[in-house]
Amino acid sequence: MDQVRFAALCAEELSAAEGGIGTLGEKRLHAVLKRYYEPRAEYREVRAGRYVADVCNENGIIEIQTGSFSALRKKLPALLAQYPVTLVHPLPATKTIQWIAPDSGLVSEPRRSPKKGAWIDACYQLCFAADLLTLPGLTIQLLLVDLDEYRLQNGWGNDGKRGSTRHERLPSALSAELTLRCPADYLALLPSGLPDPFTTTDLRCAAKRSATLAAKAVRVLLAVGAIEKCGKRKNSILYTYSKGVLSMKLSDMNYTRPNLSKMLEELKQLCQRMEKADEKEAFDIFEAYEAISDRWATEATLASIRHTCDTRDAFYDAENDFFDESSPLVADAANTLNRLLLKSEHRPALEAKFGKLLFQKLEIASKSICEAIIPLMQQENALTSRYEKLYASAQIPFDGKLLTVPQMAPYKESRDRSVRRAAMIAEGEWFDAHRAEFDEIYTKMVENRTAQAKQMGYDNYIPLGYLRMNRIGYGQKEVEAYREAVAKELVPVVAELKELQRKRIGAEKLCYYDDGFRFAEGNAAPHGTPEEILAAGKKMYHELSPETAKFIDFMFDGDLFDVLSREGKAPGGYCTYIPEYHAPFIFSNFNATADDVDVLTHEAGHAFAAYLAAGQKLPSALREPGLESCEIHSMSMEFLTSDYHHLFFAEDTARYQLAHAEAAISFLPYGCMVDEFQHLVYASPNATPEERNAFWAELEKKYRPWIDFESLPFYGRGAGWQRQLHIYELPFYYIDYCLAQTVALQFFAAFLKDKRNAWQRYLALTNLAGTRTYTELVTSAGFRTPFEPGAVKEVAVTVADWIKTHQI
Repeated sequence: MDQVRFAALCAEELSAAEGGIGTLGEKRLHAVLKRYYEPRAEYREVRAGRYVADVCNENGIIEIQTGSFSALRKKLPALLAQYPVTLVHPLPATKTIQWIAPDSGLVSEPRRSPKKGAWIDACYQLCFAADLLTLPGLTIQLLLVDLDEYRLQNGWGNDGKRGSTRHERLPSALSAELTLRCPADYLALLPSGLPDPFTTTDLRCAAKRSATLAAKAVRVLLAVGAIEKCGKRKNSILYTYSKGVLSMKLSDMNYTRPNLSKMLEELKQLCQRMEKADEKEAFDIFEAYEAISDRWATEATLASIRHTCDTRDAFYDAENDFFDESSPLVADAANTLNRLLLKSEHRPALEAKFGKLLFQKLEIASKSICEAIIPLMQQENALTSRYEKLYASAQIPFDGKLLTVPQMAPYKESRDRSVRRAAMIAEGEWFDAHRAEFDEIYTKMVENRTAQAKQMGYDNYIPLGYLRMNRIGYGQKEVEAYREAVAKELVPVVAELKELQRKRIGAEKLCYYDDGFRFAEGNAAPHGTPEEILAAGKKMYHELSPETAKFIDFMFDGDLFDVLSREGKAPGGYCTYIPEYHAPFIFSNFNATADDVDVLTHEAGHAFAAYLAAGQKLPSALREPGLESCEIHSMSMEFLTSDYHHLFFAEDTARYQLAHAEAAISFLPYGCMVDEFQHLVYASPNATPEERNAFWAELEKKYRPWIDFESLPFYGRGAGWQRQLHIYELPFYYIDYCLAQTVALQFFAAFLKDKRNAWQRYLALTNLAGTRTYTELVTSAGFRTPFEPGAVKEVAVTVADWIKTHQI
C-alpha cells in the first residue's frame, strides 16, 4: 500500500478535469485506481478475448469494479479462463457530500457523513457474485478510500435529495487494503466483539449495520466456506467458523522475502501522516501499522520455523540471516511511529478504544531501542544464530551411534546408573570439545548487550533486559526478593523431597546423573509411537472441553506440529504464532521420554492461548501478555490435563504424575539460579569465562546443594549453564518460568479441590490474552502473586504434602 503515491494520483486526476466538477468525463475514482495499480499506459484498457480488461500485465488481469458486481457475472469467468484475476473494489472509509444544483451547476458546501466504512460493507456487492468468489485464480482486493461525493439535487422531496443521482466520487486518500484469497481471509469482514457462535442479529449489532447487510454477509461467508451453520438459538440460526477454515496446512503457507525498503518507506509514510493526523486518520494509521506488522511477522516466523526445522537448509539459512540484519531496522522504524502515537493529541481516544495497557507497552518499547544501536542488535542476532547452529550441529558418539543432544535424553534416564553416567560424560565431552567457541560467543554477547545498554544511557544491560521482557508492575527489586524467598523457603523443602528420591532409587548420594532419575524401576515413559502419542493428545483435548476440542482439530488440520528429533534440527522446543494465518505452531524434539507428553501439554498450552486470542481480533501488542503470564498458560495446562495422562502412560501414570509434581517444584530453585547467574554476569560484564563458571558453581551450592557433580567433564567445572539456550538467546527470560510455575502450582492445588472450577478459572485467565498485566491476571484467577510475603512457602507446603502422600 503506497498512500503517498495514491494521494498524488488523486491530486493529478482532479487537476486534469477541465471545466469544473459539473463537466467531468471518465469517473475519477476508476481512473485513479487504474493508474495506481498500473502506471504504464500500454497495459491499461487491454483487450482480453471478448472483453476489455482495466489492466492486463505480467501478473494477470486487474479489474476495477466501483459499481455493482452483478455486471461481472459473465465477464469474470471468461477472464479467469485466460488469466489470474484480481478484482479491486473500493469502499468509502469516510465521505463528504456536496450537492450540485441541476439548473445552475452551483455546488453546495461539503458535509461530512458521520458513517465510517468497514470491510463488511463490501458484502453489499460481494453477495451478487457469491457463487463466483471461489473460482480458481480469483483474488478480491478491497480498499478503504476517503471520498468526496458529488450528487445532483434532482430527486424528490422539498430538497430534491431523496432518490438523487450520484454524479461523481473523487478519492483523496487510501486508508487500508484487504486481500481475500481463501476462506480464512473472509473472516476479516467480520467485526470485532462478535461471539462464537453468532446469529445474524449478533452480527448486525456488532457491526452496527442493517439487518439486510448482516444477512448478505452471512450469505457471502457461507458461499466461500468461511462459516457454517451449527444449530439454533430459539428461532435464529447459529453460525460458527467452519472446521479448519483458519487452518491452512503449514506446508501450503507461502513464504516470500519481504521488500525491506518498501516496508520501511511505508512506515516512514505513516510517521509523516501521524504528525498532522486528525483523530480518524490516527485510527487508520494504527490499523495500517498493524497490517504491516502482521505481514512482516508472518514472513519472519515462517522463515524461522523452516530454518529451525533444518538448520542445514541453505535457502532458509540465508533468510534467517536476512531477518537477523533487517529486524532491528524494522523495529526502529516501528518505534519511531510508537513515539508519535505516545505523544499524539489523539492518544486519549486511542486509549479509550484499545486500553491504557497498550500504551504502557509502547512506552516500554520506546525505551528499549534507538537507531544508534541497530548495528549492535544485528550483531546480537547473528551471534544468537551462531550459537543455535553450533548447538544443533552436535553429533555425540554413543552406543554405536551419532546422536544429537535431545537424542541423548533416554540414556540419561536409563535404569543402569553406569549408562546414565556414561551419557553425561559423552555429552559433557562434546561441550568441552567446543568450549572455546561457546565461551567466545557468550563473551561477545555480553559485550554487545552491555554496549547497547550504555548507548541507551543505562549503567549495564540489566535495566534494558527488563524493558525488553516487557515487565509491567514489578522490577529487579521484586524479582530479587522472590529469588531469596525461593532460596530460604523452598530449597529446604526440595532438599527433603530429593532425599526421598535418593532413597527410592537406592543411591548412596545424589549425583548429577541421578537428579532426573526418579524410580528404581525407571522413569515413566509414554507408551506408543510418536504418531500414537499425538493421537492420544488429540483425544485428550477433545475430552477436556469444547474449546480445546476445536483448538486441537485446528492444529491437526493444519499440520501445525514438527516434533520428531533429527540431524540438523535446532534443539529445544517452542510455540510461535503466524499472524496472517491466525495459526500457532509447535516445535519440539521427541526423545521417547515423558518430555514428549509435556510438549503436548506445555507447548499446546501456549498454542491454545494464541488460538483463543486470534478469535478476538486484538491489536498485536494485546494478543498475548508478558512472557511470565504466557508461561502460566503452558505450565498450568500440564496439571489441568491430569485426568488424561493415562492415555499416554497407562499403568505408569502414577509414576509420571509424581515425577511431574517433583520436577515442577524442584524446577523453581534451578530457574532462580539461572536468573541470578545472569544478574551476576551483566553486573560484571568483564568477567572471564572461568569467573562466570565460578559464579555458576557457587549458585549450585545455594540453590541445589543436594547434587554432587563429581568430576564430570563440562558439568564438573561449572559450565553446565551453557546448555541452557535462554541464557544465550533470551536473557532474563528464565525467571518468567518460575513466576508462572508458582501460579501453575496454585492451579494444581485448585484442581485437587475442584477440577471444573480450576478449569473455568484457567479459561477466564487465558481469554484475557494480553489485556491485563501479570499481577492483574494472577489476582483475576483468585491466586496470590509470587511477590506477596509467604506466597512461595504456601505453595511449597501444599505441593510437598501432596508429593509426600503419593510416594511410590
